[in-house]
Amino acid sequence: MAHEFYAIPQEWVHIILEHEHQCEPLPMWGWMWPVDDFIGCKLWGNSRVMYADVDELRANLKNNPGDYTDGERADLEKAIKYNWPMLEQYIDEEMSGARCILNESGYTTAAYIYVIADEYVVGVNGAGWNFYDGVWDRLYDVCGIHWHEYANA
Repeated sequence: MAHEFYAIPQEWVHIILEHEHQCEPLPMWGWMWPVDDFIGCKLWGNSRVMYADVDELRANLKNNPGDYTDGERADLEKAIKYNWPMLEQYIDEEMSGARCILNESGYTTAAYIYVIADEYVVGVNGAGWNFYDGVWDRLYDVCGIHWHEYANA
């Protein structure tokens, strides 16, 4: 993944999305870059759709119960009922509808995964911080990549 680290201007992404009649909440002031299908599939499988508010999450729980495991659905229903802090891991008004990449512990990160023009694209929400400490290390863990094991082989 590191060899493919280059930014895609978000204006180009907007042009592609408009051409395909799609609308996606894109990261603000961040970077976007394509990843290969292997990495893209791993990240997609380790992501969660974000919701604008609790009402939107509640509606999705009711209308799309298959989006959640039985345990996750039960936990979310309790969290909504009692307004538990864990809801913050599902709610982001600005990024509502986007697929947030989860870390190895299942918590949300500042990275999002998209399928744009049949390509997987990762976007990082935010700028001005070190991608190697806080983005790359988490993506490395989530993807189960073990380059370090082969470095001394």
